[in-house]
Amino acid sequence: MKRAGEYIDEMRELAADMERLAQEMARDAALGFAPEDGRLSELRRMGEQQAGLRGELCALLQERLGDGRDYAALPLEGLIAAAEECELILRMGEEICACIVGAAELMERLGAPSCGGESAPALAKRARAAQDAGDMDELRALERQAQPYLDLAALLRDDVGAMRGDAALIGRLEQYYPQIAWFMRARARMERDMAAFDDLSDEAVDGLRLTVQGRIDGLGADEWGPVIEEIKSTEGELPPDFAGVEVHWMQAIVYAAIVAHREGAASACVR
Repeated sequence: MKRAGEYIDEMRELAADMERLAQEMARDAALGFAPEDGRLSELRRMGEQQAGLRGELCALLQERLGDGRDYAALPLEGLIAAAEECELILRMGEEICACIVGAAELMERLGAPSCGGESAPALAKRARAAQDAGDMDELRALERQAQPYLDLAALLRDDVGAMRGDAALIGRLEQYYPQIAWFMRARARMERDMAAFDDLSDEAVDGLRLTVQGRIDGLGADEWGPVIEEIKSTEGELPPDFAGVEVHWMQAIVYAAIVAHREGAASACVR
């Protein structure tokens, strides 16, 4: 289906062509030449085409905006303003649909649990149909219905950033995914307790000072001394004999050395 903006572009282009043709005919008339039948026919054809485009645009605006305005009585500038409003609503609908479809694809790819209502793929299918029909009321209703999946997708893509950007996110998730909500609250508490290393420098050795910047994922202690945890996440299955990545172990060992040195501990545990 043609968009309102496309109608406006065609009408503007057609109006410019009509203006150019009318000016040529006016110059010929000033020189005493009678208007050519071909030019008159072309001008009439353009006028009919313009009227047809205007009628189709008015019908589209009435269908999409549905506010009872008499679009046929509006001047071109008024139609342009209404078309821009229609385009804005259409883009909002596209964004809603894209979010629902994207969340559904992520849920399906990761085998995420249902929130107890309609499945994410089913909501995505309905969202596509509503977008094709330009039904914003249906899209908004589907957005509300898909909110648990949207929230879960936000967490999967950027858990801490999503929590910081939307304070109510965990409260909404708790209705559908209480275990995930508990985990994220626990993680937030751990975040507050994590040791942050900023510009930590050991004594200069042979005139060389090494500055380390970073953050320990987990810092605790047992009977033998400090315990440093380095947490990494991954998508997919890991082999049973997977022992980690060497550079990640080295990162944790550097943190452990700093902590042990500062606390005067003889040893530190890394895991």
